[in-house]
Amino acid sequence: MIWMLATESTGTYSVNIDFLNGDWDKNTLEDMSVDIGRKPLMRADYYQSGRRVKTDFLPTRAKRSGAGTQPIEDFKDVRLAQICSSAFRDLVEKFDPRVHQFEPLKILDRDGQPEKRDFSGFFPAFGFMRSTQTV
Repeated sequence: MIWMLATESTGTYSVNIDFLNGDWDKNTLEDMSVDIGRKPLMRADYYQSGRRVKTDFLPTRAKRSGAGTQPIEDFKDVRLAQICSSAFRDLVEKFDPRVHQFEPLKILDRDGQPEKRDFSGFFPAFGFMRSTQTV
């Protein structure tokens, strides 16, 4: 099971993703209860808490920016959350079916055209995995 994923720099220019809609400051979890023996969840904890995220204010559209010219990684940290490709989503679903939350995210290239691959916002349920390679 997955708790959080982390990436390591490969020495290339990074690909940045800018959200075009949504409001991170208004978004919350479906379950905001306090776990026994833990402090209340803070906003920075929401997207890696293992709990389902409400979708009311999640971004659904984003645009590629930055100096990187390589394809968008299969898994990428973006602001307080993560995004992933459909290939990554399919791999996770193969081992943890219907456990994690994936929300559709349409990403545009620098020219405003849709990226060739499909992406999702990724909100893992539990566990830990470290990745330095693309899927």
